[in-house]
Amino acid sequence: MHLWRFLDDDLVVLDLQARDRMSALREIMEKIPQNGRIRNKEKALRDLLDREALSTTGIGGGFAVPHVLSEEANLPTLLFARSEQGVDFQAKDGQPVHLILVAFANPRKKNFFVQCLYHAVQILKDPEQFQRLMQAATPEEVLSVLGRREKPLDKALLQPAVTIPEDDPRWKWLDPRRAVGGCLARAASEVLA
Repeated sequence: MHLWRFLDDDLVVLDLQARDRMSALREIMEKIPQNGRIRNKEKALRDLLDREALSTTGIGGGFAVPHVLSEEANLPTLLFARSEQGVDFQAKDGQPVHLILVAFANPRKKNFFVQCLYHAVQILKDPEQFQRLMQAATPEEVLSVLGRREKPLDKALLQPAVTIPEDDPRWKWLDPRRAVGGCLARAASEVLA
């Protein structure tokens, strides 16, 4: 399975103007089409802003991975945005964010975030990839750059480590939004160290 099949050229924003993270997320959501992947953009945005309010998804190195599990996601969906001037995402390293990868998935598709983490780390590890994304002139070029480095994921990553029914009360103690954000932050700190 290739992650970038969840990102189309109409989900790429190359001229992001917002200067702070919440405004950036609003601007990204305004520019995406109503294409059936997300049921209600306003509710999805609210879910995303609520998640971002818990802790920043600016993982450092000029990169942010805002992500949320939302009932509004019909399909796992990625959005890519680039900001020339940088966005204050209150990133872990204090630097502005230039590349933003937004991930939406339905709560029944939690493993989607494992894939996002894997690919975000791959981009962070490759400064040339980062530069090519900063220089891409069209959404098609962005997709080409991202697809160039992609390797198929180990199918084991796509399977749940533990099978627990969604309605099992043991899920209530785990806030998946915080768990995923913590994983992203740990992975980013390892890459940037």
